[in-house]
Amino acid sequence: MNKLYYLIIILSLIIIYFNSCSNNSAYSENTLRVSLADIPSLGGYSWFAARYQDYQPKSDVITAISQTFDRTHHKFYVFGKPACSCEPSQSRFPYCLKVLTEAGIDTSYIEIYSMLRTSSIHPYCSIIIIRDLPSMFIIKDGVPVYSVIDSLLFYQRNIDTVLLVEDFILRGLQK
Repeated sequence: MNKLYYLIIILSLIIIYFNSCSNNSAYSENTLRVSLADIPSLGGYSWFAARYQDYQPKSDVITAISQTFDRTHHKFYVFGKPACSCEPSQSRFPYCLKVLTEAGIDTSYIEIYSMLRTSSIHPYCSIIIIRDLPSMFIIKDGVPVYSVIDSLLFYQRNIDTVLLVEDFILRGLQK
């Protein structure tokens, strides 16, 4: 009897978990789709414009990104967090968007979401797990193929080399 009871509880939890992410059309009140132009005027993003303007990505990598990006296959999903007080996090979000802008990638290929926490419901929670904010995913033919920020953080923690956001965006596009 105990086994049946535990099995029912586990199945109920699994159903609740999957149902919480199944309705992609209704986001959590903690998730908002925004445009690049909207970000500086949103509450909690007062730091965004200065970091976006100050960042100067490597021009050779920007050229390579422009040449590698394929509008018939690629999209970018970018997730940011307002009032992020950690300096590296405040930089990564605007840097990612600056690289895409400098590479001439049209905003119709970039979806930007403002989220309060990694557990906030977003339209892609059935295919994307957000471990940290900000996050940026490269999508190829509707499937996530590369997490830019996760890869950048892995390299920073485990490999003694300096690579910039644009290096990881290029790597992701080459997948």
